[in-house]
Amino acid sequence: MRVTCVVAIACMAAAGCRDAPPAPATRPVEDAPPAGPPESPTTTATAPATRPATSQARPKPPKWISSVQPDDPDADVRIDARRAGDAEVVIHTQGIAAFVIDLAGIEPPVRRPVILRIDDQPIEVFGRRTPRRLYTRSPAGEWSGEPVK
Repeated sequence: MRVTCVVAIACMAAAGCRDAPPAPATRPVEDAPPAGPPESPTTTATAPATRPATSQARPKPPKWISSVQPDDPDADVRIDARRAGDAEVVIHTQGIAAFVIDLAGIEPPVRRPVILRIDDQPIEVFGRRTPRRLYTRSPAGEWSGEPVK
């Protein structure tokens, strides 16, 4: 491919200059060697972030929570339990229908009465004779407990 470049100098005569240089002639400009196909902006294709095929291990509930029964055996379930002071235990559940808590197994021991906060529902527990309690969730989402021997 051949490109012709024309350089023009404005006529200074129009501006009142008597010594205006003559208009230059056109001359060919040598082609640069072909550079191959025109370059497009480089984009790096990245694969979308995917989770590994193996499921991530969730933390197990503490030893004082047992007999966890899911709403649906195929559903993802989760139960997180922690102490929140001398006389309060906070429990968050996902996909859980029932579980057993053993208040005697909490170290250091909790004071009585104990406030259990299960999914933000406060439940006050008084009895020392039955530290193991089964908690079940109603269809309306309310938790209730009964002693387990």
